[in-house]
Amino acid sequence: MVETTKRDLQVLREGFQPVFETATELSDALDVEVAMPRTCKKQTQRANAPAENTEEHYLRNIFLPVVDAVISELTRRFPDSYPGKDLLVIPSRLGDVTTVLNAAKTYEADLPSPTCLGPELTSWRARWAEVEASERPSSALEALNRCSCSIHPNI
Repeated sequence: MVETTKRDLQVLREGFQPVFETATELSDALDVEVAMPRTCKKQTQRANAPAENTEEHYLRNIFLPVVDAVISELTRRFPDSYPGKDLLVIPSRLGDVTTVLNAAKTYEADLPSPTCLGPELTSWRARWAEVEASERPSSALEALNRCSCSIHPNI
């Protein structure tokens, strides 16, 4: 999901004109003028990148910095070595218990009873082994909705 979001943001970054047109239509409906703020040589309170027109101003000073900040933050929070990617407890693609246990060490403080995680994962795998592959949950939310908190509190 992170990679898809980053890719979508990159595509959005390249196509600012439809975003600006939508914002302009909305501002027209609200009777608000879309204008470039006054600029000066030394600006300390806001971005002041040079621009030829209003669209270019909003692109350079607002849109690109925000999109780049979101992409950067996603990359920082979810690097390629992100331990959560190995937590394959979704029944349709269960990971190896050892791999999940190693990845879960990062989140040990967040688990209700980390010492029970190994047996709990074994029980979780056994529960879904009896269910036909097409019937198993394929998303984390669906798996969570079908998980008993009293039997599998760590999952």
